[in-house]
Parts: sequence; C-alpha cells; structure tokens
Amino acid sequence: MSIARKIFCVAASFALPIIVLGYLVVRNINEHITFARYELAGTAYQRPLVALLRDIQDQQRLSSRCADPGGCARAKAALEDSIRGELAALRAVDERYGRQLQFTAEGLAKRGRQLATPLNVARGFERLASLPGIGSPVPAAERDAAFDGLVAIIQTMITHVNDTSNLILDPELDTYHLVIAATMLLPKTEERIARVMREAVSDRTALATQAAFLEEAERDQIKFHLDTALSENKNQFHEVLDSFQRDVPVAYAEYAGSVDRFIAMTRRLARGPGAGAALDDYLSAGTKARDASFRLWETSVDELDKLIAARIRYYERRRATALALSGLALLLACLLAYRITASLIRPLDRLSGLLTPGADVLDRSVRKLAAFSQDGARDLTTMRILCDELDAHADAMRKTARGLASIVNGE
Repeated sequence: MSIARKIFCVAASFALPIIVLGYLVVRNINEHITFARYELAGTAYQRPLVALLRDIQDQQRLSSRCADPGGCARAKAALEDSIRGELAALRAVDERYGRQLQFTAEGLAKRGRQLATPLNVARGFERLASLPGIGSPVPAAERDAAFDGLVAIIQTMITHVNDTSNLILDPELDTYHLVIAATMLLPKTEERIARVMREAVSDRTALATQAAFLEEAERDQIKFHLDTALSENKNQFHEVLDSFQRDVPVAYAEYAGSVDRFIAMTRRLARGPGAGAALDDYLSAGTKARDASFRLWETSVDELDKLIAARIRYYERRRATALALSGLALLLACLLAYRITASLIRPLDRLSGLLTPGADVLDRSVRKLAAFSQDGARDLTTMRILCDELDAHADAMRKTARGLASIVNGE
C-alpha cells in the first residue's frame, strides 16, 4: 500500500465515529416509528371489536325485551348480518396484525387469556344466534349469561390489544390521555350502560350504584382525560391537530348531555317503581347515551390515529435529516482526509524531485572516484574537481534536508 493510501486510511478512520453515531441515532428514531405503528395496529384491531360490542349488546337487549315482536325480529336479523360482517372484519385484521399483537396461543397464554380469540367470538355468536327468542324455554338468566360471556371475551380482547400494541404506554401526553379515554374508559362505559338498561328491566336494586359509577368513575374520568389531551396537544412537538381540537369537544358535549340525562333517570328509577311508559322512555335515553358514547369513541380513535400518524411523520423527517447530516459529515470528513493527504504527498513529490539530481551527481562522483582509484593518484586536479563536486552535492543535500524539515514542521 502506498504512503498516500496509508495516510488517507488513517485520516478517513476518524469518520468511523460519525458512521456509528449516525447508526445509533437512526436506530433510535426507527424505534419511535415502530412503536407508533404498533399503536396504529392496535386501533385498527379495536375497531371491529368495539363494533361487535355494540351490536351484540343491542342483540341482547332485543332478546330480553321487545314490545313489537315483528319489528324486533327484523332488527335482530339486521344485527346478525351486521355482526357477521364485523366478524369477517375481525378475521381480516387478525390475519394482518394478530401475530404482531400476540393473538397467538403462546401470547394469550402468558396473560391467561386463552379464550380471547376471534374464533371463540365467532363460535359464541353462532351459539347465541341459534338460541330461540323471547318466550322460549331457555331461561332469561341463561341467555344473559351467554351474552355476558361473549361480551367478556370481547372486553378481554380490547384489553389485550391495549397491552400488546403499546397504546397504554404511549409516550406523549396528548395521545396518552386520549388513549385512556377512548380505548379503556369508553368501552367500559358502553358495556355499563347496556347492563344498567338490562337491570332496569329485571333488577333495580343496584341502579343507584351503577349511576354513581357512570358519573364518577367513567364520565368524569373521560372528561378529565379528554380535557388534558386537548390541552397538551397545544404543547406537543409534532403538531396541533385542528380537527382534534374541533371535533372531540363537540362529540363529548353530545355524550355528556345524553349520559347526564340517563344518569338522572337512573337515579329516579332507583328510588321507586316506574310505569311501562316511563321505562320505555328510560330505555330510549339509555340507547341515545350508548349511541353518543360510540360516536365519541369513533371520533376519538379517528383523531388518535391522526395524532399518531403526525408523530410518525415527525420522526420520519428527523430520520431523513439525521441521514442527510450524517452523510454530509462523512463526505466532509473524506474530503478533509483527501486534502490532508494531498497536502503531504505533493511536497514529498517535490522533495523527491529535488533529491533525484543530487543522487545523479553522487552516482557520477562515485564512478569517477572508482576510476581514479584504479588509475592511481596521477591527476591531483581531477581529485580536486571531484572534491568540489562532492562539496557542492553536500551543500545541495543540506538545503534539501532543510526543506524537508520545513515540510515536516509545517513552516
């Protein structure tokens, strides 16, 4: 290897830290992007689950009480078609994200959730669909237990998604609080409203307690987390989302108004027996509250997806910037190594050019001395000439040595 290549390799080796640091920075950014994409997979998986939760509870309500058998039969048939479509959507999303979100035998077994599979949801629904309707020999308690078991599986799957998709570990305050409200509290609220409506028909002893849970443990907590998310979104580094600031408060106001009316009616109903007409009004208010909660869930999750996508774009821009700056730094380091190498090699080439004539003179002088030693000291004049030539050559070599010292010392 030539000295030029050796010097260039030594200089270029100082670019290795740039490569290592660039790799570490990009890997860290990629981890943030992967984390956020897991969250998007989680919200995608939850959509058919929440839709199933809504329709199965509606089917349970129609199976428990119906003033118009003909109308209820048509509504149940429509619900069954809708549920089958949602089961197909669940299978599709499970094929895409199931292994990633640990919906596998091993992943579910680690958390004691072996029954929380799309297959068990489908089987549970088919068993429910095969049960006879109101007035059949199947006891209402047995039918409700079957529905409650299926709802429990769906809620377990929602919890599993939250755990394995990083949603509950979201690192940003706005999206973290939105996750708590949308993916954790609202599904529980929706289930509780359906349960309260059913208990109002069969057993009203716990209505006051359920009303307190709806108000304090869920409605107030949802408001707190949504308010915090809206406030923190204005302080985040990625971007303020206008649709989030606009649409979520509107959806929450509708939800809070309908839930407040339902809570008030629940407390009145808990204080004394109600007439059939009053009960119908109560169930209608509960249906409106559930519908509003589902609309708030849909709005919140849509905005959550937008916020996470904005975060991904932010990190992708950072990654592109990091790669560009690392490449530029590496290029500059290589150019600097080249300039340093060139600044050393060129003077050495000039020095070599200066030494070559002196070497030629020395070679001729040595040849003459050799010839002179053979012929004897017959010509002192020739000897004197040779001495003068060697003296001149020595002077030239001294000048060259001073030039080399000047190059080495950078003078």
